[in-house]
Amino acid sequence: MTAYDVFAILVILASAAAGWVRGGVRELITLFSFVLAAFLALIALPLTAPLGRLLVEPDWAGSIAAAVVGFCLVYFGIRIFGSILSKRAQAHPHLGGVDHALGVIVGAVRSLVLIGAIHLVVVAAMPGEKTPRWLTDAALYKISAVSARVIQFILPGIGKGVDAVTPVVQSSVRDGFSDDQALPTPQSRNTSPASRSQ
Repeated sequence: MTAYDVFAILVILASAAAGWVRGGVRELITLFSFVLAAFLALIALPLTAPLGRLLVEPDWAGSIAAAVVGFCLVYFGIRIFGSILSKRAQAHPHLGGVDHALGVIVGAVRSLVLIGAIHLVVVAAMPGEKTPRWLTDAALYKISAVSARVIQFILPGIGKGVDAVTPVVQSSVRDGFSDDQALPTPQSRNTSPASRSQ
């Protein structure tokens, strides 16, 4: 057993315990609330940016403020809803145990993602024979390696999903900043010191 084993075991136990205490519903909502809030805040920017520009000067700062406020409203709204839902699930005589068990599973998966990410970073930084023995000799090396392979398998699919959504988000951001004063006017000619001396 190496120090990496001790670290991995502590991470798995701590994350699973946090999942048990918080419950599966709350854990899942916590994981998805940030991404969903960011996505919705950017998609809603064509609607929220004009209001932000009315309230905040300069206009570009108003557009950014609208995105930040939109993000916070959605994020904390989802978190509050998740907290209420989680408390109800834990208070239910039959769902409480299921919620706690789901929390342990979510916590364990989260810890395996962390361990897999660490494995990927270490192996990428020190490939082949340079890979440290505290990793290669670890009792949990196979679990770490499988977690890393799963991450490598899943990431391209996530990337394709992001690629599919990107044009919609870009269009919304462009529309949110579309007012003439929303962004500073770019320079029309080269004003660098080198061009002035010519």
